[in-house]
Amino acid sequence: KIDVEGFEKEVLDGAMQTIKLQQPILLVETEIRHRADVLGLFKTLEDLGYSALIVNESGSKLIPIHREQVRELQSERRLAAKQHNHFDFTYVNNFFFIPSHKMNAINGLLE
Repeated sequence: KIDVEGFEKEVLDGAMQTIKLQQPILLVETEIRHRADVLGLFKTLEDLGYSALIVNESGSKLIPIHREQVRELQSERRLAAKQHNHFDFTYVNNFFFIPSHKMNAINGLLE
């Protein structure tokens, strides 16, 4: 799990050799509001053969997403709702990144 408040790129850069060799499943907390290059992070991992997924609202399944969906998942509207404990909109800042060759192993968890 990576939770470094906007320094995700630096962590990934430092771990790149391990990521390329071991292809671990990653859980990354990242937010546009922390001025992180969230879309760049997604692209870097996609280029390495990773798929991005989020947990559904009930917490029972994983949903594949595309990096362009992050803007909506972290919109001001969703953030404001989260900060006021209104859960009509789900603000998402935790993303699983799973290498493509490991996706079959989690098929039962996919929505």
